Amino acid sequence: MKSFINLLFVVTINYSCFAQSFTFNQGGTTQKHYYNEIPYESIQGKILIYVDVACKKHKFLFDTGSPAAITRELAGELKFPVLYKEQVNDAHGNRD
Repeated sequence: MKSFINLLFVVTINYSCFAQSFTFNQGGTTQKHYYNEIPYESIQGKILIYVDVACKKHKFLFDTGSPAAITRELAGELKFPVLYKEQVNDAHGNRD
């Protein structure tokens, strides 16, 4: 019984230390069932899509394993509020 309580304590401490307090799971669509084909451009194995945002065409990298991210310039231009800020590293060691 003592071992079980110790294990429960360790798991609880680990979970509370590493749990995220922010979720990117916000927003969504109003449609329940939809299907859309999006034209794309493949450059060096990367999928790029063109999106109209505020009547201007912008190029985005399509990455299904990543949360959405936009540049500071685009966020400022569209007057989007900052929801969450975290330092990230890319494959080349650049930080932002």
